[in-house]
Amino acid sequence: MTCCTAPAASFEAKPAPATIGSYLDFASTANLPVKLRHAGWELGAGFHITEIKHTTVRGLDCGRNEEAWDETVVQLLDLPGPEEGRMKSAKFASILGHKQLQGELVFEISRPGEALALYQVAAVDAQPEALVVHLAPRAAHCKPATRASAGNLAGQAGDACCGGTAKAKGQCCA
Repeated sequence: MTCCTAPAASFEAKPAPATIGSYLDFASTANLPVKLRHAGWELGAGFHITEIKHTTVRGLDCGRNEEAWDETVVQLLDLPGPEEGRMKSAKFASILGHKQLQGELVFEISRPGEALALYQVAAVDAQPEALVVHLAPRAAHCKPATRASAGNLAGQAGDACCGGTAKAKGQCCA
């Protein structure tokens, strides 16, 4: 399958990423238990922040366009625990804000002995009983095609990715 033969309408723009600043502003306003949820599951009440990384990512996309962005990556170990011991939002925010981190907020989550999975913040919801962070999987995507689709450049997704030459050969980025 080639990445650039699908019509532009099949590529969906990602929602704007949650930044560390926007999350900290929201989380520090209340002292509610933090619940992280994705597709029917919730991290255990004993979840543990194993590390926080600030990274600057530099690379090339499949269309040979240079890319660079900042990320704050929060690695969490999903552990059971009593509900009364669940981390509160003010503590979570103070840990994240300790080093004045910046950029897109990304979560790496794993249960003991399992592989890490990447998630981005889909929404943050302050409910009366908890601060619920809804997570969405961070999936791979063709960045040039996504940008073309988001910019309403219908029909140009292939050119944005493959510069026309590879598209004519029926291959992406070859």
